[in-house]
Amino acid sequence: NSLILIAPEVDLVSPLITPLTYEGLIDELLGIENGRIFLESSIAGEEKDDYGHVTTPPTSNIMSTTTTTAADKVTVLLDSSDAVYNEVRDLSVEKL
Repeated sequence: NSLILIAPEVDLVSPLITPLTYEGLIDELLGIENGRIFLESSIAGEEKDDYGHVTTPPTSNIMSTTTTTAADKVTVLLDSSDAVYNEVRDLSVEKL
């Protein structure tokens, strides 16, 4: 086993292949598929009422829920209908 360390002054390519926008980071971390991401319901802020029915805020971009064996998943639409996402999607990470 060996470890190779490269000084940032020598490695000029890595900053060029790292996503620098908010949308790029979402794609890198969560994977955008056809303008949608799939999140666990606890991350998306989805709540269930006393009867187990899903309740979401009326202004959310959460489209649907699917049940998997591991956890409840929600589909979140990433488009211009979400005012915050529309404003920050192309901003540099440094400006967020």
